[in-house]
Amino acid sequence: MVAGLLALSIGSGGDLFAADPPEPVAPKERPAVEWTLPRIEDLKVERIDTAHEEQARFFGEFFEKVDRVFGEEYVQDRERKVEARAGVETTLNDEGTGTGTGLNLGLRVPLPAMKRRFNVFLDIGEDVNELGAASNPNFQDSEKKFSLALGVLRRYRDNLEAGIKLRLLRSSGAVFSIDPFVRFEERLDPMRYFFEQRVIWESDNSWSTWSGLDVDRRIGSELFLRLRTRVDYSFEDSGAKVAHGLIVRRGVFEASGLSPELWLEYNTAKDDPTTFADDTIAYAQLRFRGRIWRNWLEYELRPAYTIPIDSDRSPFFSFLVGLTVIWGSYLGGGIDDPGEVDR
Repeated sequence: MVAGLLALSIGSGGDLFAADPPEPVAPKERPAVEWTLPRIEDLKVERIDTAHEEQARFFGEFFEKVDRVFGEEYVQDRERKVEARAGVETTLNDEGTGTGTGLNLGLRVPLPAMKRRFNVFLDIGEDVNELGAASNPNFQDSEKKFSLALGVLRRYRDNLEAGIKLRLLRSSGAVFSIDPFVRFEERLDPMRYFFEQRVIWESDNSWSTWSGLDVDRRIGSELFLRLRTRVDYSFEDSGAKVAHGLIVRRGVFEASGLSPELWLEYNTAKDDPTTFADDTIAYAQLRFRGRIWRNWLEYELRPAYTIPIDSDRSPFFSFLVGLTVIWGSYLGGGIDDPGEVDR
């Protein structure tokens, strides 16, 4: 058999084992994948920017959390919250007015948000004519009147927002007013600067401006010091009403705040020295405000001592007690996070 196979191989020219192997097929070339590692410098910069943004946001929320307890207007305007208030305030004042009790009513209804670019709200309540605190010891000049306001607020950047308010039935007696305003806020830990400028036109064709400046400094994790200045200028009257306040605020307990305050109020033009509004007054007050017993029950205690300067009036003591029932609910879709605003 071996001989037969050899003969067959020789007869066929020996190609059984001598055939050339097939040429190998080259594999298809794959596109090269480029691996790019981020530079260490870029990672460091990104981490620094992220940490700075988070710190700035936390730093701003620190002031808003405490100011929310005291009902600061700039905080309320930024929130998408339906809130109804009903309560009483009693003032004990031995300077002419004696004891007075009044109702504290209010309703704020945010309207649907517009792609998170605007806060639109309807505010029904009492219009307070004020310079210093929410109401000051100068109770004869701090008149309240039921009013209706429509507000629009837009935040253009983290530190800039603007808006306009249309208000009916102002305390000044005008039927309605138009109040455009702009607010600027700068946070440089541990400092915070907040400026607001309003231009007010009233239906009786009178013009006025309102300017406010707060310079805050955080002290520790629960306390801050505020220098506050308010200037109310009317083009119809000579001079301007000015108030300077030194305020220390901190949160106490779960949802309460303590605010010792020193104020100086004066009018740059004393046209009528017999009126209390034209007196230069200095006063100290202690505001203790927050929720008691239930989250929907708000209280306020405010003892104050007032000293009229360059006046025949004697210093006097006053005490305000307030108790308010609150119905509130937060809504989605508002300007809650500045980072989510389209710029």
